[in-house]
Amino acid sequence: MHASRTSSIVRALSLGWMSALVATGCGSFAPADDESVGQVRQEVTAPLASAYCTVQVDGIGSIDTEQNYLPHVVQCENGGADLQALKAQAIAARSVVYYNMATQGSICDGQGCQVYSCGSTPSAIHHQAVDETSGMYLSYDDMLTYGFYVAGDNNTSPPNCVGSSGTTEHWITYNEGKTGADVEQTELGYVSYPIFGQNRGCMGQWGARCLEANKGYDHLAILRFYYGADIQILTAPGSCVTPTTPDLDAAFVASGSDADSSPAGNYQVCAGSSFHFWFEVENTGAADWVDVSGSSVGTAVRLGVPGDATDPLVGANRISLGENANDNVDPSGGDCSDAPGCRRTRFIGGEGIAATAPATPGFVTTTWQLVDEGRSWFGPQLSLTFDVVECESGTGGAGGSGGSSGTGGGTSGSGGSAGTPGDGGSAGTWPSTDGGAGSGGSDGYYYAADEPDGCACRMTGRATSPPWLAALVGLMLLRRRKTQCRPRRDPV
Repeated sequence: MHASRTSSIVRALSLGWMSALVATGCGSFAPADDESVGQVRQEVTAPLASAYCTVQVDGIGSIDTEQNYLPHVVQCENGGADLQALKAQAIAARSVVYYNMATQGSICDGQGCQVYSCGSTPSAIHHQAVDETSGMYLSYDDMLTYGFYVAGDNNTSPPNCVGSSGTTEHWITYNEGKTGADVEQTELGYVSYPIFGQNRGCMGQWGARCLEANKGYDHLAILRFYYGADIQILTAPGSCVTPTTPDLDAAFVASGSDADSSPAGNYQVCAGSSFHFWFEVENTGAADWVDVSGSSVGTAVRLGVPGDATDPLVGANRISLGENANDNVDPSGGDCSDAPGCRRTRFIGGEGIAATAPATPGFVTTTWQLVDEGRSWFGPQLSLTFDVVECESGTGGAGGSGGSSGTGGGTSGSGGSAGTPGDGGSAGTWPSTDGGAGSGGSDGYYYAADEPDGCACRMTGRATSPPWLAALVGLMLLRRRKTQCRPRRDPV
């Protein structure tokens, strides 16, 4: 394996000038202890409007970026590496030259920037690394990210591929699995808190070789190992950029929810209520998608929350592709999403992703993105916004009144028991208003005692008669020895 040379990367930036010392991989140069590091913040907005198809190299002139400049830099900086480490090198080197072109209009040839002239001719694998990453550069938070790299510890070894010694090792950042403010910045560049996209860490070249050879990492996983899990790989448009189909890519197809539509055009749900939403995506990359927790490209594909926070509606940050009707998404498959082998898939099967609205009213956005676990995030971010509202229950109907007292029987018949109160109407639900009226209670019933003919008359009525009325009726019955039993009609 070709030995790496070491140097430092130092960037001093101002509004009118920039001086950068970029670590190279083809020499024994080490940074001096008193060397200054990045001093002033200077941002370059991304995505870039166009690729830099030619680069102005100090002392040499204008050179074709993709066919000439970058293959030489990859050869000079880390020429003995294997393909995936070389592809990571190409993306980092392209980010460096793009940054210099955007801020200064040229780049130096040497250890103070990155080495173009080292006396070696690029071989086929160096051109391949550049061609297969055509136009790709690092970005975070809508900025061009400077691709810091140094040689690091030449004894970097598995299983973790983290170095521990060497004159440039302390510049390297190990940011695997880290996102946002947790990503360590390198002191080779301007360190800012709150963080920003210009400085997202520093790659180790010996470590990149170790990751590929011993852990099977591809170029994307290598870059995220050093620059953070949320580093983006963007492609600049331009005549010199050859479109390539990445292994992992996706396109948004559709989204929806079983929640009601709101007047604002979003979805509206009651606080604390349950509902479902869904996203449909299409595989536009080269690799199939499955989720078998594998280590190969496309074998651990899930829907994840960028930054790994817990989603406020779902209560989780991962949803497995295995929950979909199509759990084997083939980019060359049919134009469908409901069976294995289709090129589209919907998260998830059935009604969709189960969600619960928070108890507090307000707008809540759920955001997701595809991730090949342990390798890279890919495809567009997918979002839906829900208007969580307070939903008042409808007013219950009035309860029915009890039944009327019965008439006493015989000499001193007792009054009938009062009827049970009616039930209230059912509560109304949003967006309707009041519930229905309650039904009245059933009438009170009783049987009179000691009728002269031995028959019992069922007397019905509302339980509103006063006690003296029952006594009066009893006296009247005593005077009438022969009485025909007739039921008393309910009051109208």
